[in-house]
Amino acid sequence: ICIDTATDQLSPMAARLVGLGFCVSPYEAWYIPTNGMLGLDKVIDALKPLIESPHNAFYGHNIKYDIHILKNHGIHLHNIGFDTMVASYLLAPQNNRHGLDLIALEKFGKVKTPIKDLIGSGKKAISMLDVPIEEVGPYCCEDVDYTCRLKELFEKEIEKEGLSEVLYKIELPLIPVLVDMERYGM
Repeated sequence: ICIDTATDQLSPMAARLVGLGFCVSPYEAWYIPTNGMLGLDKVIDALKPLIESPHNAFYGHNIKYDIHILKNHGIHLHNIGFDTMVASYLLAPQNNRHGLDLIALEKFGKVKTPIKDLIGSGKKAISMLDVPIEEVGPYCCEDVDYTCRLKELFEKEIEKEGLSEVLYKIELPLIPVLVDMERYGM
C-alpha cells in the first residue's frame, strides 16, 4: 500500500498531520483528511490497525518522513515494502536531486502541482491546515499515484540492475534505524 502524509511543514518532529493519501494501483488514490468532519483522533483510531498490521507492507517516496509523522501520532509502521526515493538514488547516485516532482517529470513527463500553488510562498505563505480539503486531497492523491507508478517502474529497474539485495537487505532495513537515530540520537 502506498502511503503519503500531508502535513503543515517539512520538519518531521514538529509537523502536524493534515491528512493521509493511499494508493494500491496506478490511477486509484484516496485521501483521508484529519481536519475534516471525523477529526484527527477518529482518523488515527480508524487507521492505526491497518498501518500497524504486520500483514501489510507500505511504501512511499521518502517513507522515513511519513514514519516520523505517524510516530508523532502514536502509529508505528512496521513493514516497509519499498521507497521510491531510495530506489531513485540507487539507480542514479550521480543525481543530487531525487524529489518526487522532478522524478515524475523525468520519467512520465508529468508536471505535478507545485506546493506553492496551494500554500503560496514567502511572507504570504499559509499553512497546509488552512488549505481547503478540496485542494489538499487531489494534491496528496497525485503524490501517491505517481509514487505508485514509480514503484512499478523502479522495481523492474532495480531487478535489472542487480540492486535488489542492496535495496531489500540493506537500504530498507536501515530506514527504521535512521528514524530512531533522528528521534532519539545515537
